[in-house]
Amino acid sequence: MVDLSACPLDTLTADEHVAFFAWIEGMTVDGDREDGPAFAGWLREHAAIPGDVTWVFYSQGSGALAGTASLIRRDRSLLAPADGWVLGGVNVVAAVRGQGVGAAIMRWIDSELRQRARKQGRPVRVLLQADNPVAVRLYERLGYHSVDGIPGVYTAVYALDAK
Repeated sequence: MVDLSACPLDTLTADEHVAFFAWIEGMTVDGDREDGPAFAGWLREHAAIPGDVTWVFYSQGSGALAGTASLIRRDRSLLAPADGWVLGGVNVVAAVRGQGVGAAIMRWIDSELRQRARKQGRPVRVLLQADNPVAVRLYERLGYHSVDGIPGVYTAVYALDAK
């Protein structure tokens, strides 16, 4: 199992911030399924929106940057349900793909959403957009299912009593 530590993007040191955005801006559509400069702009936009949060994940063993994920209210045309969030910006550093980092990030997000459901005293519904077959299989294993009539959109409900 991969052990990760997470910290909110807005708590990174100046050097960590530079390294994080160097990784993001270096992403390519062919290699990473992301337009790096556009994704960097997306992250900066969401950093300014109250309530939206992006986490940066590091390997606990090496301290190396491993990935990122965000819980936000709106991802382009996808609007969060009133009782939940949009999971966006889930990415894994290319050098550690296929090693369980994506699953570890999703386990961390799963725990975060369950804590939010308990604190709020109600279930939390999450939407996400995905077209990467590997990511879709991971999301489905974690209980996400496709939303009828909206291709590429998936949902999960984090209930109060769910494990």
